[in-house]
Amino acid sequence: MCQRAETSLQCRPLSVTAGRHFVDKTLAAWGAVTPDPASSAIDDVLLVATELVGNAVRAGSRPITMVVETHRDHIHIGVQDDSPGRAAIRPVSQDAAGGRGLTIVDAVSDCWGQSAYQGTKWVWANVRIAKGSVLATDCHQ
Repeated sequence: MCQRAETSLQCRPLSVTAGRHFVDKTLAAWGAVTPDPASSAIDDVLLVATELVGNAVRAGSRPITMVVETHRDHIHIGVQDDSPGRAAIRPVSQDAAGGRGLTIVDAVSDCWGQSAYQGTKWVWANVRIAKGSVLATDCHQ
């Protein structure tokens, strides 16, 4: 891991925006702005963050922990919630107003998954970044 930041969010709808802003400001502070090669992936990272926090808010009841980490070739977003339900891509009708969060995460991330539930669980996703990003400069083997 190169860099890591963590925040705690209340389990309420306003936290979706707060989580997205946390990731955006953190990555910008770390240097992922134009013309850095990672800047082209920021929209996907923010979309993933939005969907993961949104799912945690809908499923959970206690505060949510969110982490953002950079690695040599990807940005990792993790969200911890207290819901015992497994995160899963579910079929959704075309006229449904929601329910596509993990389908979106699956489409824009390199990979995603979750930890086993033990009072809480982590749902996470990795978004690949281009080589040469400032985000990887402080990485150690």
